[in-house]
Amino acid sequence: MSRKTAVTTFLLSQFFVLLHLVSDRMDGGLMSEEHKESVIKLNEKEIQLIQMIRKIGYGEMHIHVSDGKPIRAEEIRKSVKF
Repeated sequence: MSRKTAVTTFLLSQFFVLLHLVSDRMDGGLMSEEHKESVIKLNEKEIQLIQMIRKIGYGEMHIHVSDGKPIRAEEIRKSVKF
């Protein structure tokens, strides 16, 4: 699996976890057994990454992952296309 594919897979899994949490809150706070099985607990670095993604709003980031955990994220500030 390429680095880009691994990062994309990681981000998509985190996105779906957030969707489940939002859905749970909208349903009155009672999580079904189906949802309980799919929830992944986030560590502090993963929470920081999600906060950084929300803060950037739009743009491009490079995320460095080690042992399945985000280690460093770089916000791409300038890109020139000719």
